Amino acid sequence: MVNSTLIFIASIAGIFAYFIDNSAYIFIGFATLLIISIAVTVAARSMTKHYPVPATWMFLAWQIVPLTFVFLGAFTSAWLSLNIMDFLPITFSDDPTFADAIIAEKTTIKSLTITAITTLLAAVVLDAARDPSSEFWPSEQHKRSLKSAYHASPIFDLKADQISKEVKHAIQDLRAAYIGPSTTDNKAHGWSFDDRLHRAKVIRAALDIFKKHSVEF
Repeated sequence: MVNSTLIFIASIAGIFAYFIDNSAYIFIGFATLLIISIAVTVAARSMTKHYPVPATWMFLAWQIVPLTFVFLGAFTSAWLSLNIMDFLPITFSDDPTFADAIIAEKTTIKSLTITAITTLLAAVVLDAARDPSSEFWPSEQHKRSLKSAYHASPIFDLKADQISKEVKHAIQDLRAAYIGPSTTDNKAHGWSFDDRLHRAKVIRAALDIFKKHSVEF
C-alpha cells in the first residue's frame, strides 16, 4: 500500500508541478536527481567488490529512481495533454454554433491523454514493485551486484590444503554473506537494509583476511 500511495503522490505532484511558475526548473531539477540516482547506483555496482560497505549505502539512491521517473512522466503528460492538439491531424469546425461542443471535445482529449499516460507509468512501476525479484527494489540491485562481484571469484577454487584455517573460514563467511540465506554468525537472515549492511561488513572482514594472507579474490 505504501508503494501505491507514494506512486500516486508522485503522479499528482508531477501533474501539478507543471502549472507552477518556472516549472521548467522543477523538471530540470528532478531530471538531474534521476540521473544522479542512477549514476550513484552504477557507481555502487562497480564498488561492491572492493568497497562493500559504502556500496550498500549508495544502493539506497535507487529508491528515488522509480518515484522520480513517475513524477517526470506525469509532468510530461501534463505538458503533452495541453499541447497535443498541435500534433494531432484533426481539424475542428470553425462554425460558432459548435464552439461549446468543440471546446468540450478538446478538453476530453486532453484529459484522456494525461490519464492514459500517468496510468501507464504507474502500472509499469507498480507491476515491478509487486515482483520481489524485480530490480525495482534496492535489495535486488544489491544482491545481483554481489553475485556479479564474487560468484566467479578464484577464491572459491582454492583447495583446503592450500590455505590457512583463517582464510578457509573467511571464504565460508564470504559465500554465506553474498549469496546465502543467512550469514555464518546468524546475525543477518534476509535482505533488509540492516541485513545487507551486516552482510557487507562480514564481506569486508573476509576481504581484509584475504589481503592479510595475500590471497587473490
